[in-house]
This record gives sequence, C-alpha cells and structure tokens, in this order.
Amino acid sequence: MIRHRRASLFLFSFFCLSLLLATSLGLAVPHPTPPTSQPVRDPYLAMSFTVYQGTDCDCNPIPGVFINATGRDTDHNDSNITNDRGECNLHLQYGKVYRISIQTNNFESVLFDVQTIDNQAFVFHLKQLKGDLNTLPAHWLPTFLARLLTALQKTE
Repeated sequence: MIRHRRASLFLFSFFCLSLLLATSLGLAVPHPTPPTSQPVRDPYLAMSFTVYQGTDCDCNPIPGVFINATGRDTDHNDSNITNDRGECNLHLQYGKVYRISIQTNNFESVLFDVQTIDNQAFVFHLKQLKGDLNTLPAHWLPTFLARLLTALQKTE
C-alpha cells in the first residue's frame, strides 16, 4: 500500500510540476502586441470650388476666377484658377483654419474663413458688379457725354 501511495504521490507531484512548468513557459512566451502607431494618412484634403454667374437655371460657369487659401493657424497656403467649367481644387491640411478669397474682374469678391474637416465642396454664384464698364452698353459714353453737354448748355 505504501508503494501505491508513493506512486500516486509521485504521479501527482509530476502532474503538478508539469502543469506549473507549462504555465510558466506559456507566460514566458512573448505575446504579439497590437501596433501602437496610427496608419499614415495624407495630411492634405481636396477642397473643391465651383463658381457660377447668375442664379437658378440661368447660371453659367466663370472660368479664370482666382481662388486663394491663406493658412490662419498653419504656414501652408494654396491657390488655383477655375477651369472652363468654373471648377478648381485646393489642397489644404486637415483640421486647419484657412481664409478663402475668391476674386475676379466684374464680380463681387468673396472672403470667408473655414476649418477643414474633410474633402469639402463649395459652390458660389457671384453677383456681377453694377456700374462696371464691362456691364454697360457700348453706346453709353457717347450718350452720357451728349446729355452732359446738353445739360451744361442749358445752364448757361
């Protein structure tokens, strides 16, 4: 009976020692760690602009409009000119504030600040300036001078 006890005790000790050894070896094996760095993301976004003249169905694209973005909290700036469809893109940094200016001859200018959050798209309908030489009919100068001369002659 003592032999059975010794054999049982030996087997039990062997089992416990094997279990302890397997556990300690399992803890000693390095586990793969998840990557701590974020995937590299392009720091720039494409902000698109489309510029029209007129409203509703009577609007036409304006080519050659100068659009400028000046960084307010960054040193990055970008500018572009609209194509024949009145479209252009600016490449700006994510999460930054830019002052956008839209300027062209014979139309009112646009100036606004925007914070970039994604690939935003803007559409503008520019108002034509009144009294600009290009908006007046071709015969306005002779007509104006004739009326001015007539008015001056009447006062004499």
